[in-house]
Amino acid sequence: MFYSTDSLMIRLRGIREGEHPLDITVDPATLGVEDAIRPISVVGSLLASDSYVFRLTVSTTLRHTCDRCADEFDASYVVPLTVTYTPAEEGIELEDTGYVHSFDPQMLFEVDLTEDVHDALLLAVPMKKLCSPDCKGLTQESAPAPSVDERFSALGALYERLRSEEKPG
Repeated sequence: MFYSTDSLMIRLRGIREGEHPLDITVDPATLGVEDAIRPISVVGSLLASDSYVFRLTVSTTLRHTCDRCADEFDASYVVPLTVTYTPAEEGIELEDTGYVHSFDPQMLFEVDLTEDVHDALLLAVPMKKLCSPDCKGLTQESAPAPSVDERFSALGALYERLRSEEKPG
C-alpha cells in the first residue's frame, strides 16, 4: 500500500500510473484541529501520471460555541478538496499556490497532505458560528445577572440626585 491509514503522508515513489483509491482516518491532533470531536476522514482517489492529482473529500464533526447565545453545538463538515502536484519545468521555478504544488520529478518520494487538509477544513468553518440560522441570542433567562460592585453604589445615588435636579420643577 502506498499510504498509511492513519497519516497523510503518501508515498509516490514506485506508484504506477492510473487511479488509486484513498481512505484515511486521521486523529484531529495530527491536523491540529482541537474542535473536532470525531476522527477526520479523508476519502477519495489519486490520479497518477506526470502529475499527481488528489481528489478528496474531508469530513468530520466540530464542536463550536454559538456566537449569539454562547451555547455549544456540533456541526458536520464535508469538504471537497483537490490537491495537484505538477512537475516544475526545467529553468522555471513555480511557486506553490494554494492546492497546486510544483516538484522536481527526480526528488519527490512522498507528499504530506496534512497542511492542505487542515487549511481546507478550517476554511470551511464559517466566520460567524451559529447554532441555528434563527438563533435569537442570549435570552433574559440565559443572560448572566449583572454583578454590582458595592464600591460604585454611591455613584448610583449621585446619578439619581443629579437627574432629579435636572428636571424642571
